[in-house]
Amino acid sequence: GLSIINPDHTINWVNDKIRDMFPGEKPIGQACHKFYESSEEPCDPCSTFQCFQTGKSNTIERYNPTTEKWYRIISQPVTDNAGNVVSVLEGITEITERKRAEQAILREREFLKQLMETSPVGISVVDREGQLSLANFRAEEILGLKRSDIYNRRYDDPAWQITDSKGNEYPEDQLPFQLVKSKKSPVFGIEHAIVWPNGKRALLSINGAPLFDSEGNFDGMVSTIEDVTERKRAEEALLKSEKRLIVAQHIANMGDFTWDVETG
Repeated sequence: GLSIINPDHTINWVNDKIRDMFPGEKPIGQACHKFYESSEEPCDPCSTFQCFQTGKSNTIERYNPTTEKWYRIISQPVTDNAGNVVSVLEGITEITERKRAEQAILREREFLKQLMETSPVGISVVDREGQLSLANFRAEEILGLKRSDIYNRRYDDPAWQITDSKGNEYPEDQLPFQLVKSKKSPVFGIEHAIVWPNGKRALLSINGAPLFDSEGNFDGMVSTIEDVTERKRAEEALLKSEKRLIVAQHIANMGDFTWDVETG
């Protein structure tokens, strides 16, 4: 919709689209803020006012509570031969659906952000080059690093001192990132140990899934990370206990005997 606004902010002319957008209304002679915003006071900020003041085009987006719709307003100066702004050509486009879509996306992003930050497991993203590019709060706790330090590392950084659960060298091609990249499919329960900057050793269990760009090319990996150090220790302690119990039972059985009352 197009309208021409006078220096006193009254409407001088509108096209048919404006009349379609505001059916039954009589815009000519009304103050633009009165007609468009149902307000006795000029809009703040006012695209047209800025245009009169600066002589330059100006754009804003505004919500109209009367129509319950969003509008994009572009104001362009109309000048006389001396270059003075004598009126402003104001273009209005309804953008309600676009704004609703944007708000829905923002709500979804906020939900995903909250979900990620409150997750009981660590979540991280490795880009296509192998650089860690995203981590949540739980990942910081599990990896023993601040987020800013995590983002300075690659998945195979020597500082991790990666080994298997027994402290042996871990094969490069068996790391989660390499498996996901080569298979282009998820992997589950990959276990290896890392060393924190303070020297603490942590055993991790990692699930990884590939990310793809719009053309279907490998674009990195998203992973969940769990610290299973204590669980593994408990399992090993239980296994040792069971073995001791079996040995004890075996020793006890060696002392069993029977007494035949008939033969003495």
